[in-house]
Amino acid sequence: MRPGAPQALAPALLGDAWRGLSTARAERVLSRLAAWSMLQETTAHAPYGWTHALTLPQAMLRMTLGTDDAQAGVAVAATYLLGFRSTLGKVRLEPTAPVAIPDAPAAWTAIATDAALHTDAHFAKYVVACLDAAARDRDCAPLYLAAAQRLAAFWASR
Repeated sequence: MRPGAPQALAPALLGDAWRGLSTARAERVLSRLAAWSMLQETTAHAPYGWTHALTLPQAMLRMTLGTDDAQAGVAVAATYLLGFRSTLGKVRLEPTAPVAIPDAPAAWTAIATDAALHTDAHFAKYVVACLDAAARDRDCAPLYLAAAQRLAAFWASR
């Protein structure tokens, strides 16, 4: 492989952090980082940057789950998130869990309804991605709900 080849990008930027990660573990780690990005970064990139920071890695991991080259999917997913964080991120993320929402089912229903009726499909796509992440990472379900609520608040203010 020649220097600078696309295949060398993930190892060069990520080191060995992604090697050996299962798809499920990578999805939890990357999804949490993407949700914290939505919560802790400025909303300037909320509708298209921070939404894609979750949805693109999640899609890549889902596509390669159970394939012979799931590690390539993990590398690509991590590289997607790294790209968003390195070009749009302004703060050092502080991984913290949001306070649990007292009536989470009602909150999810309200956000899903708002997203489904909204004119921008990225809103709906992001809420579905947050619901999927919450279902697969139940310990951090409040984190994904809070991230979806932040995007909902962004769109409500427009």
